[in-house]
Amino acid sequence: MPGYAEVAARSNHTLLEGASHPWELVATAKALGHAGIGLCDLNSLAGVVRGHVAARKAGLRYAVGCRLRLVDGSEWLAWPTDRASYGRLARLLSLGGMRAPAGGFEVTFAEMAEHAHGWVVAAVPPEGPREGPDGPFAARLRDRAAALRPKLAMPLLVAAWNGYRGDDRDRIRSLSDVAAKAGGSMLATNDVLHHHPGRRRLADVLSAIRLWTTVDALGDAAQRNAERHLKAPGEMARLFPDHPEALANTLRVLDAASGFSLDQLRHEYPDEILEPGRTPQQTLVARVAEAVRERWPDGAPEDIRRRLRHELRVVEELGYAPYFLTVHEIVRFARSRGIQCQGRGSAANSTICYVLGITAVDPEKHDLLFERFISASRGEPPDIDVDFEHERREEVIRHVYERYGRERAAIVGTVVRFRARAAVREVGKALGLSGDVTARLARAAWGAGTDRDLAGIAREEGLDPGDRRLRLAIESARRRDR
Repeated sequence: MPGYAEVAARSNHTLLEGASHPWELVATAKALGHAGIGLCDLNSLAGVVRGHVAARKAGLRYAVGCRLRLVDGSEWLAWPTDRASYGRLARLLSLGGMRAPAGGFEVTFAEMAEHAHGWVVAAVPPEGPREGPDGPFAARLRDRAAALRPKLAMPLLVAAWNGYRGDDRDRIRSLSDVAAKAGGSMLATNDVLHHHPGRRRLADVLSAIRLWTTVDALGDAAQRNAERHLKAPGEMARLFPDHPEALANTLRVLDAASGFSLDQLRHEYPDEILEPGRTPQQTLVARVAEAVRERWPDGAPEDIRRRLRHELRVVEELGYAPYFLTVHEIVRFARSRGIQCQGRGSAANSTICYVLGITAVDPEKHDLLFERFISASRGEPPDIDVDFEHERREEVIRHVYERYGRERAAIVGTVVRFRARAAVREVGKALGLSGDVTARLARAAWGAGTDRDLAGIAREEGLDPGDRRLRLAIESARRRDR
């Protein structure tokens, strides 16, 4: 059996396009015998951590990647090969996201090329009619290959897939010629959007939601077939019978991308809070000593001194002093402006946080254990949660931006996934169900744990629960994390 790895799959973190979770893609790739898997979500690294964790548990090699859609409409697959090149990819994504309106992405080819040192890159051909080796895509690719060639970790690749369009063999042969004229070679992929062909229906529903239309009105925007799923290496070899190098290139990409792992990432703390002539640890020790003198003018209790010696030793071993100083600086700013704030959570186990005024619970009085907050054996970074009064929280946010720079400070967001009630409403619209029926199904979904409950609601409305549209709506409610 030929070796193969799908290195360009899109997950549900390509919002309202990908129809499978990263863990589903990883598990299926493992079951099919892939040598590894790579996620390349659109203009985002949001899914790579979930994919990394799933791949590690499955014992499957993993390539961190991204699919970049530039302002000129061209698309490129990029895989970093070391920590520095991953940093450049993350910086480019931040640049594109900060520049564009909410949810957008604006990056030029010149900017991509500037950040591409150490990447493996594949050009994604347009979906339109097949072009010859002298067509517009090929001509532009040759020009751009010259700018990329000195920077890439591998010769430039051109992604190709068999979409069961009828002209696939000729299209793949043409893309192979295009890649050769650009000084590169072809990369086999299946342009994966879901792990199993049964998810094609869900992919169409997601497309309808994204395009604000119904599934019946999607037209050419609907999937042509259910083939954009993970396929076994033997099946991929059958689809590329004349181009074994295209399959071999997937393994080369996997090898090159294995030079970087998310396990290499560490928290990097700001150094602006350093005091002249002092290391972060020395600065923290000095601030703690000053705070102790202010809190206990006649001397701190022996248990407090013992706790502080132990905690400061652990903080020094783990290199977390800059983090404590950053949090202290923000809290000190808030207090200087009369803004109410309070640390909470496991940070209350820290005597350092108590002495510095970050938390208000006395660890000595309540016999709290510091190791519940930080432990050298766990190797996890500390997590100090601080609440600020909501009427003046914007002042604190503005201060953080001004002190550290907008390019190095951000409000952390979360990816919100559909739950049953919201899923039924959105799927109902996409399937063209009437508002009253969708509302009844959504209300049932709030407390319903089985499709039988929803089917009963459908019968009450005089509808057939076996109807294709209703079955999809009921399925979406059952899959609460879609």
